[in-house]
Parts: sequence; C-alpha cells; structure tokens
Amino acid sequence: MNFYHINPFSKKKILNLPKLMHVLRDIVPLDVDKVRNSPTILSWSATSAITGKSERFTNKSKQNIFDVMEASAAVPIVYG
Repeated sequence: MNFYHINPFSKKKILNLPKLMHVLRDIVPLDVDKVRNSPTILSWSATSAITGKSERFTNKSKQNIFDVMEASAAVPIVYG
C-alpha cells in the first residue's frame, strides 16, 4: 500500500495522510492500549494552529493518539 507520491510537478498530495490514518484505524488497527501501556515512551511534536508554538505529546498523554499522529504529520506543504 502506497501512502506517498514524490513528483514535484504533480498536483497530487505528496503524503496521503487520510489513507494512512484509515489503515491504522480500520484496516490494520493500531492497538492503542498496547501503545499507551508500553514501557517505551513514544513522542510526537505538532505545531498549535492557535498559538503557532510547538507542542509535545507522548503515548502517555490523554489526547487521542490518532489525532496526535495526524497532527504531527500534517506539514502544510506536504499535507495540504
């Protein structure tokens, strides 16, 4: 399954993030409980659309893991 497309002259999105998130939620579901309870700390960074400041999230944060993963990958040039 291909989630990215690299062609600077194409009008297609470089990263098909909605497709990737669909796979992680529905096709090959990510076991969120295992991720949350893992002894390994996973971290993501995302820029707040409100403040413009970087925010850090971990697998121990209370936020929805799928929302955090999507926000951390949503670079405007790549995602938009």
